Amino acid sequence: MLEDARWEERAAALVATAPTAQERHHRQAVLRDLEARLRADGLHQARAHPDRGRQFAPFAALKGYRELIAEVEERCAGGAG
Repeated sequence: MLEDARWEERAAALVATAPTAQERHHRQAVLRDLEARLRADGLHQARAHPDRGRQFAPFAALKGYRELIAEVEERCAGGAG
């Protein structure tokens, strides 16, 4: 987690730049929630997921999708060697 002093400094700056009182209140609430989650769970570490490509499956129905994928793969393979 960010050092407490650094977290406080950044949070204060974000709240201070809110254009309205309502937005300031909202930002304070969001920051409190974030801080609580960070303290409880720690930092999130991104990890590769083997099924990540499944989210792109609906695009396969688009005309030219497979050709575009093949073109990108070819371009990437050419640049790797």
